[in-house]
Amino acid sequence: MSFLAMLIALLIIELVQPWYNAVTGLSLSLYSINTLWLAGAVLLLVLSTGIIAGAYPAVFLASFNPVTVLKGGTGSVKTRSLIPKILVVLQFAISAGLINCSLVIYSQLNYIRHFNPGFRTGDVLALSLPDEEARRKHEIIGSELLSIPGVRSWTAVSEPPGAGVTSNGYLPDGYKDVVMINVMDTDTGFIQTLGLELVAGRNFESGSTADSNAFLVNQTFASRFGMKNPGAYYVKRDGKHPVIGVVRDFHFNSLHGPVEPLILTMKPWGGYSNLLIHVNAGEKDAIRQQIETRWRKLLPGTPFVCTPLDVLVAGNYSKEKSFAGLFNGFTLLAIVVACLGLFGLSAIILQQRRRELGIRRIMGAGPWLLLLRLTYGYTLLVFIANLIAAIPVWFIMKTWLANFSFGIHLSVISFLITALFTLLLAWMTILWQSWQTARLNPAEVVRYE
Repeated sequence: MSFLAMLIALLIIELVQPWYNAVTGLSLSLYSINTLWLAGAVLLLVLSTGIIAGAYPAVFLASFNPVTVLKGGTGSVKTRSLIPKILVVLQFAISAGLINCSLVIYSQLNYIRHFNPGFRTGDVLALSLPDEEARRKHEIIGSELLSIPGVRSWTAVSEPPGAGVTSNGYLPDGYKDVVMINVMDTDTGFIQTLGLELVAGRNFESGSTADSNAFLVNQTFASRFGMKNPGAYYVKRDGKHPVIGVVRDFHFNSLHGPVEPLILTMKPWGGYSNLLIHVNAGEKDAIRQQIETRWRKLLPGTPFVCTPLDVLVAGNYSKEKSFAGLFNGFTLLAIVVACLGLFGLSAIILQQRRRELGIRRIMGAGPWLLLLRLTYGYTLLVFIANLIAAIPVWFIMKTWLANFSFGIHLSVISFLITALFTLLLAWMTILWQSWQTARLNPAEVVRYE
């Protein structure tokens, strides 16, 4: 049996391997592992499983009194049915824990998916400027883009917001020591293209020589460094830079961390890396094709990479999505194993209780009453399993959610949903067997027993 199970397991691994590699981004294969090492490990596992699986029934059968067996008894049923019940409780506890974790992970990812980062993402394309020629021609490219119907505005940036930014050392007004502050190089169209809000001061002015040396900052910068009047505040780095405006906070990094101080400049040290293009809603695909056509004419030898901004932002959470995919797979596997275990346990217990059920039928108990008595014990087992799983799941998910500065709060509702779901699974697993047993002809059952 262990050898057959091993063959089935290897077949399942071969079938799910493409899905696993797609979810994790890996390229694992059974054939890439040392064959001798794998064969030895699998053989040892098969032998160990066979020995352990056969040990319990062997000891169980050896403990029977032959006289009792010949009379139709099996000894202390309550004591000997305890171990299968414990195993079923453990299986359902693992299933309940994984289901609960999956619910929390899904809720957090759903929260991230619908979270407003404070800037426009859905109708914005990020056009990469991969080489020096493309960066040098960014204004020509931008002007060409505006001639495309459906393109509303564009801006040049050193890094797309939401995909991470760089930081440099600056000396805020009144400080003696240099502070590392996030910085993004942009231009006059940044606020309009991304739908940002200027809460104080003014924006960069096109063609202004003075503004090429000026800074915009976010609200967190203003509060962190005590800036009250943007027109009279300076930041030092290779000279004094006046702060001319304050932008409402937006999440230029992922939600793993809080909004930090940010400086916006109009003087890119390494050149712009992307053009962000605001387009009409629902026309991204068609406009992207037209952008590619213009790009091929202006830069025929340069690779064309144009990605929706929301896709770039979502890339911050690729690890969490892979993690969720794996969790869902293991959860499904645990549910199947738990249901099989409960199915086997219920078959054994129902067989052992046939005489009792037959007598109860003769005494007037109806099938529905017997069904309730049969399912009560399994309901109690699943309830205990959920209680066992709840405490570790709470602490594990608390720790995982601590990786995000913005997210959901753990709620009892997810635990109640899990408990209800596992109860439904258990009832669906045992209901048919229990109903068939409860409807047996009591005279035949008692006569047979």
